[in-house]
Amino acid sequence: MKLINHKLILAALCLSVAGLTSCSDDEKYDIDGTNDVIAYLSPTVKQVYTNQVMRTAVGPLGAVRADIPVNIQKTSGQSVDVSAIADTTLVSKYNKENNTDFKQFPAKVLEKLTLDDAVIPAGEMKDTMKVSVPVDMLDQFTEPSYLLPVRIKCKGGNGIRESVDYNIAYIQVNTSDVTDFVHLDKNSIESNVINTPVGTFGGVDDQIKVSIEGAVSADWTSTATVDNSLIAKYNEENKAEYKSLPDDVLKALTITPEVIPAGETAAEQGIKVSIPVEKLKDLKDSYLVPLKVTSTYNGKTVAEDDDVVYLTIGVKETLVNDNASAILGTKATDHSGWTVKDCDNLDPEKFGDLFESGWGAGWTFQNKAASAKFTIDLGKERKLTGFYLSSYLMNNCLVEVSTDGSNWVKLGNTNEHEPYSKWDPETYESLKAYVLYGAVGCRYLRFNLELDEGSWAWRYSSYKKVTDFSLYFGD
Repeated sequence: MKLINHKLILAALCLSVAGLTSCSDDEKYDIDGTNDVIAYLSPTVKQVYTNQVMRTAVGPLGAVRADIPVNIQKTSGQSVDVSAIADTTLVSKYNKENNTDFKQFPAKVLEKLTLDDAVIPAGEMKDTMKVSVPVDMLDQFTEPSYLLPVRIKCKGGNGIRESVDYNIAYIQVNTSDVTDFVHLDKNSIESNVINTPVGTFGGVDDQIKVSIEGAVSADWTSTATVDNSLIAKYNEENKAEYKSLPDDVLKALTITPEVIPAGETAAEQGIKVSIPVEKLKDLKDSYLVPLKVTSTYNGKTVAEDDDVVYLTIGVKETLVNDNASAILGTKATDHSGWTVKDCDNLDPEKFGDLFESGWGAGWTFQNKAASAKFTIDLGKERKLTGFYLSSYLMNNCLVEVSTDGSNWVKLGNTNEHEPYSKWDPETYESLKAYVLYGAVGCRYLRFNLELDEGSWAWRYSSYKKVTDFSLYFGD
C-alpha cells in the first residue's frame, strides 16, 4: 500500500469526468482510496524504539518506554481512539526477516506493561500512544536483547479502522553489565578566603552534581565524605604542598546530600558543600579537602574509585573582587573640591581634561617614558567602592589609598585583575570598574602607572594620554 498524492488524484478524476460532474479540491480520500478514517504509523519513520537496561552493583538502571506517534488520513467528526496491543507472536517473524535473535518480553513484564491509547480529537489528525515498563520490572530483563511488537487497533466502528501495512512498531531492549554508571560534573572545587582591611570574604559554598546512567525505581542518594588519606598522593602527583584543614575548621564543613527522585537520572540540586567564612578567617596556608562521593540505592552503597572531588582552599590578601556581579556604589560626576598633586609626566593643571567629553578628552602624558604618577586629594574622606582608569600606553597601574596622606593601603595592580563592566542605557556608555569587596575609607588616592615605551600610541596625540578615569563611592 502506498500513500497517494490527493491533489494529483483529484485532478485526474476531475479531468476524467469533465462535462459530466464537478470535482472539489476539498474532497478527501484516505490511503486505501475509501472514505473510511484510517489510522496508521508514519511510513517515513522507522518504527523501532531502542532502550537500554544496565545491570549494575546496585541493581538495574534504565527505562523501557516508547512514545509512538499515530496519524489518521483525514479529520473525523468524532474523536478517534487508537489502542496499543502487544503481539509477541511477531517476534519470530521479525527475527527471521532481519537475521536477529531477540527474545520475547518476559511474562511478568507483559503483565505489568502500560499501554496508553492515542486519542485523536475530532478535527485533528495525530496523537501519541505511550508504552512503558515499570522500573521495578527491569530486573526481569536478563538476556542480551528483547523485542516487543506493538500493533495499533481502532476502538469502535463508524467507518474508523487501522491501516493494514503501517500499523506495527517494535520496542527493542538491549541489556549490558556496567561498572562505571555514576558521573560527577566536576572533579575539583576552588575556593578562596579573601582577607581585606575591611573584613574577610569568600568561604566555601559550592555543589557537586551527580548523575547516573539510567533512571531508578526508588530515590537515589549521593553524599560525600572527607578522605584526608588522599592528600599525600595528590601532592605527589601534582607537585603541590597542600595541607589538611585544621580539625576545628573541618568540623564546620557542612555536606548536604543530593537526592535523585525515582524515575530520574539527575537532580536540580547536587551535593552541597559549605564552610562559613568566619571559620576560615584565621587560615594562612593552602589547604586540600578530598571528598569521596558515595551513593546509596535500594539499601546498597556504591563508591566508584574515581568519584573523588578535590576541594582546594587558598588565602589571598586583596581588596579587588574579580568575581563581582555588579558595580558597587555610584559613579562620581561632581569633581569639585578634587585637587591633584605629586604628578610625574602629567601636568596637574590639565587634570580636568580627564572629565571632558569628545575626541580630545583625556590627560596627556608630557614625555615618552616608562612611567607616570599622580595623587588625588578628594577634599574630604569618602567611602570608595570602585575605580577605573585606562590608557593605550598603560601596562599596569598600582592603586593605593590613604585617609591621612601618610599611611597607605594597597588596593591592587590593574594587571592582576579584570574590571567588571556594564552598559548604561541612559548615558549610552560602558561603565567599567575594578570593584572592591567593601567600601574603603579614603581621602587620598595614589596612582603609579607603568607605560609601554615602545607603543605605537606615542605617535598620536589622541592616544598618548589617560583616556578614561572614574571613581565610585558608597556614601
